[in-house]
Amino acid sequence: MRWGAEDYSEWEVKRLRWRRRLRLFKKLGIVAVFLATFWAAWNYLPQSWDLSRIGRRWVLERQTQKPWVFYPNCATARYLGAAPIRRGEPGYRTQLDADNDGIACEPIPPWAR
Repeated sequence: MRWGAEDYSEWEVKRLRWRRRLRLFKKLGIVAVFLATFWAAWNYLPQSWDLSRIGRRWVLERQTQKPWVFYPNCATARYLGAAPIRRGEPGYRTQLDADNDGIACEPIPPWAR
């Protein structure tokens, strides 16, 4: 049997409406507490945490050109002392990374020689 609105008395409808409002007020209260905490933390950061200065420095570091290095093969990289080369470092190429784990020209284990 399905219950419809006509099956509830008037006070039950009001009670359910009030409970829905309470749930909404709880959710809004949680959001308000979160926003107040965030605002307080943002306004009272120490001067050493000047985020605009940190952001400018990050942009400058990203803009600086890394030296372009090309190793034709892993033997050359090992001979020059650059191996192993991690992803993001100068000289890293996917062609030198055999197992695609982010580390190119890994040391050869003794059992594989």
